[in-house]
Amino acid sequence: MRRRYDDSSWGQFFFDVRGLPSFFGKFRRLQRLVDWSLAHENILHLKNWDELPRVVVDKVDDFNAVLSLSIVDDKTDVMLKLAPAISAAFRGRVGAWVARPGYVSDDENWVRYELVDSSHSYQLRPEKLADYRPHGDEIKLDQMHSVHASSNSGWIIAGSTGSGKSIEALNILLQFMLMRRRSGKDSKGESKVVEAPLLYGVDFKRGEMAKLFASSDLPRENWTTGAPGEPNVSYVLDLVIEQHEKRQAELSNVKSITANSWKIGHAPVVLILEEFGSGLATLPKKEAEDVVRKVKLLAMQGRSSLSGGIILISQQASAQGTGLTTDILQQFSNKIGKGRMRPQERQYLMPGFELSEKAWPKNSGWGYLFNDALNVPVEYRGMFPNRPNADEWLGQAIIKAINKNIAINAKLAKE
Repeated sequence: MRRRYDDSSWGQFFFDVRGLPSFFGKFRRLQRLVDWSLAHENILHLKNWDELPRVVVDKVDDFNAVLSLSIVDDKTDVMLKLAPAISAAFRGRVGAWVARPGYVSDDENWVRYELVDSSHSYQLRPEKLADYRPHGDEIKLDQMHSVHASSNSGWIIAGSTGSGKSIEALNILLQFMLMRRRSGKDSKGESKVVEAPLLYGVDFKRGEMAKLFASSDLPRENWTTGAPGEPNVSYVLDLVIEQHEKRQAELSNVKSITANSWKIGHAPVVLILEEFGSGLATLPKKEAEDVVRKVKLLAMQGRSSLSGGIILISQQASAQGTGLTTDILQQFSNKIGKGRMRPQERQYLMPGFELSEKAWPKNSGWGYLFNDALNVPVEYRGMFPNRPNADEWLGQAIIKAINKNIAINAKLAKE
């Protein structure tokens, strides 16, 4: 039994939901679990019994519910960040329920959370290329979450080997490569492509991305592994900066303060950085400093000009693993953590959110997403092609998309 600051017993009237009789419905079990966490685990750090919020769980359907907590004075900001702790309270006790980010009700008396049974999968399982085709600049992550690339550029995907970070990066990359800009009609009456996406890459790992680049028609100057005899890393970054400066010059002549390169008709420019931090350590000091300076420039200023930006993939979520100091990290809109991650890695990737060990999913494909549009990190499962040899199929689809983009841009350059 836990003791409070006023030495009163705390949690004595609550019991573990695992001991609940079988006739208790799952929604009542969810409510009792939240009661348990608020009282016994004291996730709100309350000092008195009378501060405990009222807990209500309303069923939406068999796989969705809404949890409402009455607002405690001066605790609103803390309550809005409780979703990971509530998800942790459910884990291993009742199904596979998770809480989505909190929000204040219209009457401002409650903080509400959407509860989702994640065993009823919201994972996207694309079966064909058409399933990847984006709507405008929307990048799909699962059935619940998507990102508008033109206003949320910059991605960090971190996770241990086997966590699913590579397939996550490939899914995002394919959607970017299909984000071709169209205007008017061609001779067949179909919408005409006026610009295709551009791709650049640095793969210090010399892994899947390097093989993908080498198997495509991507110009050799557009990518490198940093090995002797290959294009210099700084040179590849200079090519991206050249595109950035061209588009910035165009944007300077646009009066709208919300204009970006997507809104004025440009396709995305995407830069892949694989195991960037580890690779930096192999470069001479001056060259490494120059490379970091250029990545910082693109991260800070590329949001409006690139409409795609940087996709950085790293096994370690740390300054050593990503090569990024905190000030550069904050310029990346989207952070995805996969698989087993140490507490200090989680804090580096998503500072300010103390996700407990039991709140962190460890199975392949599962992880947390945090971006500019979310109040707190949300648990989700990345998409995975519903096909035999999914990795190979996805890689070949990207290669074909890259080759088509190169052909389109080459043809347009001649017109």
